[in-house]
Amino acid sequence: MTSPYTPGFQFSDWPDGPLNANLPPAPLSPNAVLNQVEAEFGSIATAFTKTSQVGMVVVTSISNGATIPVPTGFTLAETRFFAFVKAYAHNSATSRVWFSVFATASGVVNATVISGSGDGLNATGVAIARKGGW
Repeated sequence: MTSPYTPGFQFSDWPDGPLNANLPPAPLSPNAVLNQVEAEFGSIATAFTKTSQVGMVVVTSISNGATIPVPTGFTLAETRFFAFVKAYAHNSATSRVWFSVFATASGVVNATVISGSGDGLNATGVAIARKGGW
């Protein structure tokens, strides 16, 4: 069976060893890279909708305390949730950058700044479900 998903970019090793994404030529701003990653998740979600066995939801901007929805046609028990940093604004008056970003088993996003007042944080949330569970 042919996969309905074709990756928009792929990972490879640099000659000196570290893993990197083969994205279009530099310079890319952090927002441009993030937009490409979010677009890739969108492509994966579209491919998943072509099968009734897997579902995916991508919330490109979600705040602390908000809930990532369960993909349509799936249950909470069949779903896994993920969150990662979308944007972080650092108050230069503080010396450390420290934050916590994750999604609970029920899809609630924790996106909190621990390092100091004046910093701001926003996340991207992803829900992936499989019929019958994982």
